[in-house]
Amino acid sequence: MMRYPGLCLALVAMLALTLADASGAQSLPEGTTQKAREKLIRRAKPEFYLWSLPNQIAVIRQELRRWHELRDDPTASADGQRALEKLIQMLLSMESGFAEFYEAYREEDLELQPILEFFDESVRNRLQWFANFVAGPEWQRLHSSIDSLTLDRVILHGRFSALSEFRWALSDVLIELQKLAEKVPGPFQRKFSDRWRRADIPAVPVGGYVALQKRLRGVEALLPRGFDELVVVSALIDENGRVLRAQVTRPSGIAIADHAVANLVQRLDWQPARRKGKPFKTETRIPIRLWRKW
Repeated sequence: MMRYPGLCLALVAMLALTLADASGAQSLPEGTTQKAREKLIRRAKPEFYLWSLPNQIAVIRQELRRWHELRDDPTASADGQRALEKLIQMLLSMESGFAEFYEAYREEDLELQPILEFFDESVRNRLQWFANFVAGPEWQRLHSSIDSLTLDRVILHGRFSALSEFRWALSDVLIELQKLAEKVPGPFQRKFSDRWRRADIPAVPVGGYVALQKRLRGVEALLPRGFDELVVVSALIDENGRVLRAQVTRPSGIAIADHAVANLVQRLDWQPARRKGKPFKTETRIPIRLWRKW
């Protein structure tokens, strides 16, 4: 290898680029500006916060019960103090995420429906419990034991002038999310336990993807000669194989062609996803190649 120093340097550079890409939080298109990068990262935070919120609330409620039990036990003062510290740490962690979420929630047009579809009755009950908890005196007492500088650094981030303002915003948004989740149409609602559920047999179009590709021939007329791009369509397919929603998540750059592809996916008959032999509602990402010869 030492006979070819240029080749060695090229291999090292390729390896460094590969490792840098693998270590990144998310893969961004080449040439992405810093402003666009920051916007993508900001938009990822609200989604992550909403996905994790129901489970965080459940854990906080569990730790609150545990602290109550230890607080009333005079022989477990040390354990009670540790439980209190853990509870406060969980509150700060969740509320720090809320401070990041709140800015994007108020200033940007977030696509909330795909997330709120998983906010079933059990999740809405958790939101209601936490909204009541925030409005009650115990939340205030817990935060009064925290150093004000810590609160400002972890929660407020300069977005709220006082803890009372933050408290109002947190309670208000929780109630608003609950109301929005209740308005999700019945066919779109899914169990929260299905959020990470993997299919043993994924949803496929009747006739397979070959049949889907054949039906794309009518779209070719909308493409310029020599065009070759990959389009990704996200489709919500119910237990009966009916497409409830189809939208392009990776466009081709030709809006009319993207619209035609989404409509085609929407009209197709599908075999629903199955797990342990039972069909269930699932979101499926469908890669579709759009191309036209010279």
